[in-house]
Amino acid sequence: MLLRRVLLHFRKQDWIAIGLDFIIVVVGLFVGLQVDGWNEDRKERVRERTNLEQLYVDFGEANQLLQQIAEFHGRKVPELDFAIDAIVKQELANDERQRFMFAILSMYQLPPHGATMGAYDAMLASGDFGLVQDQKLKSMLVKLDADMDADTSLLDYFRQFSMNNLEITRGIVSVARNSDKTDTTFALDFDLATSNSQVLSVVSDQHRTQGLFSAGRQNLADEFLQAQIYIGKLLGYDVVPIPNETVSN
Repeated sequence: MLLRRVLLHFRKQDWIAIGLDFIIVVVGLFVGLQVDGWNEDRKERVRERTNLEQLYVDFGEANQLLQQIAEFHGRKVPELDFAIDAIVKQELANDERQRFMFAILSMYQLPPHGATMGAYDAMLASGDFGLVQDQKLKSMLVKLDADMDADTSLLDYFRQFSMNNLEITRGIVSVARNSDKTDTTFALDFDLATSNSQVLSVVSDQHRTQGLFSAGRQNLADEFLQAQIYIGKLLGYDVVPIPNETVSN
């Protein structure tokens, strides 16, 4: 219809009408492109919000897991303080033998933190990371990812370091099954613990290692919490987690 009208105006050499027709065509194309752009932008903002909502949930879970594992490491520190003190004093009461054995047996426990960045990894894989408009949040996500990788690398190193020390303390606490195989028996050689100077060094190393991971994983937990709080503000949530209320008892 519009083309027929333009041709009619052209035959009549009605230049004013031709100009108006041209303006109508240009404006129509511009409005159409603008509407398409608005629709695409709206879809991208919906995808961005969906991703942020998933990050918010993931980071809350990561904070709780890291908080719990940091507390796990933290509980090892006073137990190893007790073991070091007993070795230095070369004194161990009969009612403290179980506590000493537990400290030695568990001092090599260096579990993974268990937290993941699933939503962030999915955003990278799908290309949705580019949809995040807030530059501060982008920086927080990149730093969190790097810090998680650093924790994994540190864990690999100290696990190997601990395994190298295992042989030195292997004879302090021996583990055997009862003859009827119904239970496990632990035997403590405290004299070996006090007579071998390397034992004190190894226990001290594990004490420092547990303290290192307790502090490091608490810092990671705090990073996830701060990121979750920030994302909550971007999403317009009225209530965001407070540090002391995030971890369930």
